[in-house]
Amino acid sequence: MTDCREQLELYADKISGTMRRVTMVASEEELSSNGGIAALRVIDDQLGITRMLSRALLDPRDPERITYEHQTLIRQRVYQIAAGYEDCNDADELCHDPAFLTALALHDHGRLSSQPTLSRIEERCSVEDIARLQTAWLHHWIDRVIASGRQEVVLDFDPTDNEVHGEQQLSFWNGYYDERCFLHFLIIDSATGDILSPILLPGTIYAGHYTANFLELLISRIRARLPMLGISVRMDAGFACPELFTALERLRLGFTIALAGNPVLHRLAAEDYEAVSKHGGRRYREFLYRAETWPQARRVIAATFSRAPGVVRQHFVVTDRQEPAAVVYEDYCLRGETIENRIKEWKCQLSADRTSCQRFEANQLRLFLHVAAYALFKELQRRLANTEFETATIATLRLRFLKVACWIKLTSRNVWVRLTKHGPSLAWYRLITGSG
Repeated sequence: MTDCREQLELYADKISGTMRRVTMVASEEELSSNGGIAALRVIDDQLGITRMLSRALLDPRDPERITYEHQTLIRQRVYQIAAGYEDCNDADELCHDPAFLTALALHDHGRLSSQPTLSRIEERCSVEDIARLQTAWLHHWIDRVIASGRQEVVLDFDPTDNEVHGEQQLSFWNGYYDERCFLHFLIIDSATGDILSPILLPGTIYAGHYTANFLELLISRIRARLPMLGISVRMDAGFACPELFTALERLRLGFTIALAGNPVLHRLAAEDYEAVSKHGGRRYREFLYRAETWPQARRVIAATFSRAPGVVRQHFVVTDRQEPAAVVYEDYCLRGETIENRIKEWKCQLSADRTSCQRFEANQLRLFLHVAAYALFKELQRRLANTEFETATIATLRLRFLKVACWIKLTSRNVWVRLTKHGPSLAWYRLITGSG
């Protein structure tokens, strides 16, 4: 019988001794390239991520007149982001994708929610919704710390720019970044990579002053449930302002914060600079230093090193830690992996800089949706500990475990997700979902 489906002949080649045409054809089978989304649904159910978000966001719709449950809509948006479909517009292209229909239990509906429905969730988000989201997300992290039994945590703070290309509310020109932007303000648990609090700030906010005011609220909420938890923070030189140091010491927080070099600091470490210039290597020096705006002297560590012949660098950190200078500085340098690389993953591999809504609150909600996708990937990565994917990036995890060809088959009792035999074996998915 002649195949009458739409076809595209690509080329002819000799295969097994015979010239054969290589032809694309639009299949009528329930095929998808998102076969791993159902496994992500299992992780989500176990962590309660989208359930938590849907409870924090009020749904003003009439329950008698809705087609899609509120949590289903949140799930669709988060799962799309995780699978690489970060724009609401992608919902129209995916509307009949059988893998998403399976993960969202929407086979009876026959299609996913549309872009306008998803966009309305973002556009009706209020300041009160954001406050509930912030509280719920922080308590979710606290629950995980309690479950782990940890007695100490190290929190890394960092802002990152989010360039905008429109007239979004509270996006302003930032002279440092030389662009019109928002600022993403992130706090990450250095031991787990979990994001405690994703905050969207206007483009002109100075991170140091904001953090000094924000710390009081953050630490009070943490200590309300974990009064004996030891808390230390690490920050770059952009945070180093007198108000911040005062707040850290008042709240009894350990700290290691970079300092921008100045003539006084360079003079105090000049001997090390000369030695490294002549002999190379790495040297550490510590001293008490009091800036004009500081009420008292604080311990400062100078690290002097050469990365190439004739190129000498000096870095300074201020700290209240008492360990040897080398230990403190090398621990501070771990920020490169624990927060800076995590921010790159979040922004570049989950497109967390898609803040194109006109309203500020809608863009703040988008940060939470992208952080939710990030949290699902971090849990997936944790479940792959002691495997070759233990340190895999989000892009690699998505490619290897989510973007997998599958055939969806509905029967009277089951929905079969049939994966290609040339992709990941079921053993990987048993490990990911905790199914034995």
